[in-house]
Amino acid sequence: MKINFIPKIPKFESNNIQKIWKYELILTALLLAVFLGWDLWIYYKKAEANRNISASPDTSKVVSLKKESLLAIDKKLQGYKDFLKNPKFTPYENF
Repeated sequence: MKINFIPKIPKFESNNIQKIWKYELILTALLLAVFLGWDLWIYYKKAEANRNISASPDTSKVVSLKKESLLAIDKKLQGYKDFLKNPKFTPYENF
């Protein structure tokens, strides 16, 4: 009993190989064009987004605290701290 481990290669005519090669080249060219178009589209979208960025920072969401407001907050927190140390309830505070 003889076991043959060498796979048999199917025989193709050279005409069929040329057709397959031609289709592979066309498919490769199409994929290359699609990926190039995708990259260019992303590049222009990023360039468009960068045009809207100004040199000055956006300070619209920056919170500025003044000295008076900080002192008022500190006084209120100190009142809470004093209440927690020595809680006193009056009848009017329960309503």
